[in-house]
Amino acid sequence: YNTLYREGRESQYTADNVCIVPGGRAGLTRIMAILADTQVGFFSPDYTAYEQALGLFQRITPSVYLHRNPNEATMSPEAFEFETVGRGIGAVLLSNPANPTGQSIEGEALAEYVDIARRHEVAVIMDEFYSHYYYDGPDRSDDLEDETDWPKTVSSARYIDDVNQDPILIVNGLTKNWRTPGFRCCWVVAPAPIVEMLGSAGSFLDGGTNAPLQQLALPLMNLDFTRRDAWALQTHFKKKRDFLLAELSSLGINVKFEPTATFYIWADLSNLPPPLNDCLVFLEECVKNKIIIVPGLFFDVNPRSVRHVQQSKCIGNVRFSYGPTFENLRVGMANMKAMVDKFKRSGPLTASTYITRELSKELSRDFSEDN
Repeated sequence: YNTLYREGRESQYTADNVCIVPGGRAGLTRIMAILADTQVGFFSPDYTAYEQALGLFQRITPSVYLHRNPNEATMSPEAFEFETVGRGIGAVLLSNPANPTGQSIEGEALAEYVDIARRHEVAVIMDEFYSHYYYDGPDRSDDLEDETDWPKTVSSARYIDDVNQDPILIVNGLTKNWRTPGFRCCWVVAPAPIVEMLGSAGSFLDGGTNAPLQQLALPLMNLDFTRRDAWALQTHFKKKRDFLLAELSSLGINVKFEPTATFYIWADLSNLPPPLNDCLVFLEECVKNKIIIVPGLFFDVNPRSVRHVQQSKCIGNVRFSYGPTFENLRVGMANMKAMVDKFKRSGPLTASTYITRELSKELSRDFSEDN
């Protein structure tokens, strides 16, 4: 963090600012455990695991920041400040770059977010797990040995004035950027007093991170390895992103904002024939065709069901991942094309009629098996 984002700054991170945790969810759980009675703001749509993290502790009152349209890219700093100050928010949790939309708060906008947190003394918990997955940065130079030639990465650490005063907590780890989820080795970078509290919370919540795997992970932290790896990652995943965007477009599946980061595409199903324009029906049919997607409904974060939601605004959205191999992406898209073509030929059908029909099929199969 000091090398990439804080060069020349008087305030520098030290070991006292880092808490090693056994996974991102464990890190978020520790953070929630040390918060006092407060409102914690969160965005919808956002990462599904936030629903559990925000619902664990009764001291926390979750408060949603809703986009007027679930396909909006990000919230402006002005709107963020209005929502935060107006509600009396004590902390805000968000992914940046965002899962599921693949959009990023960066540059002046990110600097303003950090400044808002500083001025209003609001803790901002930045989940930066996809900070190496950017596709709109400068091209790589011809000299791979040039140690100053870094790909684009983004972190709120760049805009912090005092690492022990500004209320910014950064959550990151090996899971995504280094693609080693089995290590369960992640970290929280924060002011030293907060790190001390996180360590205490971990002693009774999770017991800490596997020590041998921490030792094994040290070579991955080499700066030159990280630089080369991030270049390779961005080059490869950009090709897969572009392939999937073209395939989805050919099927009439809209993507309002081309993802500039992560390895996800937040897509709009509204142009598909009913009932495929319902994310749950779309999932049901995808599973039948050996395709896995995540329904948009799952990202409409609603901890402890604090919000009365008659119908989610995300019902017409799904998240596609271009994390799998190219071969699997090609097979999956071929299967999806056949699935969509089948529904185009059969004509429109309401979701309720579809559900009734599917239940009838299940009952018939169960009756046949019993007899």
